[in-house]
Amino acid sequence: MKEYDVFIAGGAVAGPIAAKFCAMQNLRTLLIERERVPPSKTLLRDSIPIF
Repeated sequence: MKEYDVFIAGGAVAGPIAAKFCAMQNLRTLLIERERVPPSKTLLRDSIPIF
């Protein structure tokens, strides 16, 4: 079983941003989303430059 430092449930608006910043701090990060493609991800990619 893999071990993670951070577990983030939900990939809406804040989830991917939190995951990105945790990963940038070298934390083993797991982001879980129940939907295949969350509707807000497309908006995030175009409006937030860190992705």
